[in-house]
Amino acid sequence: DRQLVPVFTDRRPVGGTLTRTDYNYTHKPRIDNRQIGVYVQDSWTANRLTIDMGARLDYESVVGEVHGAPRLGFSYALPGGKASKIYGNWGLFYQYVPGTVYVFDKTLVDQRLYLVRNPVGLVGQDVLQNVFRNVLLPIRQPYTVGWSVGYERALPYDIRAGIGYAQSNILNQQIATRYADRVEQGSTGRYFYKGLELTARKMF
Repeated sequence: DRQLVPVFTDRRPVGGTLTRTDYNYTHKPRIDNRQIGVYVQDSWTANRLTIDMGARLDYESVVGEVHGAPRLGFSYALPGGKASKIYGNWGLFYQYVPGTVYVFDKTLVDQRLYLVRNPVGLVGQDVLQNVFRNVLLPIRQPYTVGWSVGYERALPYDIRAGIGYAQSNILNQQIATRYADRVEQGSTGRYFYKGLELTARKMF
């Protein structure tokens, strides 16, 4: 059960040719997905030190794997007249696969480019020029490994000022590569963030 959508490009008014691209779609592709997440956390405090711990389990049916993601953080209140602390955290964070990814090759079967020779109106002799399709490579769960450390101090008027260093490695991101006859989309993208962050927060 398919649907054909023709799109014409007419360059005859400027001395060019008439071409038609046939987009061959499926009518009712299966594009459902199921996502399940379970999270537990706890906090432990002794004197000036607080430790936060957590863990998460994620499952997504289009990937078919269960992923565990631990997280850990701490803060230590420094002695002195002004409220101040040092802090740090580390965590593994899995993201869900966007719908635009797992349906990439589901709705469009292929594209067929024709040169229309000796056309009368839009009808003539069809000469196949190219067949183009989308190819989805095996899906891998995108995830981020991030951590930060910093210092924060209380200022007058309920303002918190701080300085910190943060780093995030964002992996298994979707990248599309175009070839002569296809576009392949795979989980090979990587992004890296490193930053020195200055913050000022007003408490209301």
